[in-house]
Amino acid sequence: MRKGVCLDIYFEFDKAVVLSIHGDELKTVAVDMRARNEIELALEEYTDSTFR
Repeated sequence: MRKGVCLDIYFEFDKAVVLSIHGDELKTVAVDMRARNEIELALEEYTDSTFR
């Protein structure tokens, strides 16, 4: 049985810097991944668009 967690993680605009508001969420995921080797991670992303 596969279980999943979906996190919406946002980055600073036009940078590869995660917003600090996500620190606790990411730390929790990292701790869980270290504790259980069977966890699989899938990353999905998209690019921002600005309209001028």
